[in-house]
Amino acid sequence: MNPDKKEPHHIGKSAKIILLVGVPTGSLSGVKPAIDAVRALGFEPVFAFTNAFVRSYFGQNSDWIYQELVRLNITVYAADTIEDIIHYVTPITPMIAGVMSFIDLRLFHACHLAHILQVPGPEHEVILLKDKGKVAAAIPEYSPDTLTFLRSEANSPATQKHLQAFHQKHPELMFKPALSTGSEGNFISESPDFIGNLSEAIDDHAKEMDFIDDEHWLAQQCIKNPYIYSVEGYVCQSAVHILGFSHREETGLVKCKTNN
Repeated sequence: MNPDKKEPHHIGKSAKIILLVGVPTGSLSGVKPAIDAVRALGFEPVFAFTNAFVRSYFGQNSDWIYQELVRLNITVYAADTIEDIIHYVTPITPMIAGVMSFIDLRLFHACHLAHILQVPGPEHEVILLKDKGKVAAAIPEYSPDTLTFLRSEANSPATQKHLQAFHQKHPELMFKPALSTGSEGNFISESPDFIGNLSEAIDDHAKEMDFIDDEHWLAQQCIKNPYIYSVEGYVCQSAVHILGFSHREETGLVKCKTNN
């Protein structure tokens, strides 16, 4: 992006901005409702996303998304890293009323940006709930068998010993970053012999991913079952409200919603 594209020229100095992290859908069909929702509250939407995010999920660079949003007269901050985005938006921090994301897989990025910029955003508990290792530890009875480890210690004798034993217990393991969604960075091992090359495998799978935290990883028991269902709902005033159930089937490493 050119430097002159990093400033919200069409937004008045007194305007209040909601910084939206990520793009709702690859076709941009979810962008207009997001824009309308923010403006209905009296704020101006500004989008921020990394090029790695677009490459990971849409298989292309961010140019087309940027061009479409600009066509809608929307300010966009697109950069190679989260740190670059922070650098670009810092000068307009006084205009930012809050940070949010309309997509699940970028909520922890929104938390991170809000914390760094010291503006309102999703509660820190959102990051805790996005951490697969912490969730598995909190509700092991509802989680696949899980072993957490640090990326920097993947080749240490202690970690190798624990992972070898874990792999003997489960012939097929899924390795994934603790803070990721949509199979981002995931890969499968079908042999305990693979553990000796784990550090190199993590480096290979993580190099194109858009992580805030790439240090915390986990190994999970692979579960192959065609009868996978997702509970859809929300929590309001400490009460759980269930809207229904969605059938999910595997497409590659991802559990995709197919019908309700």
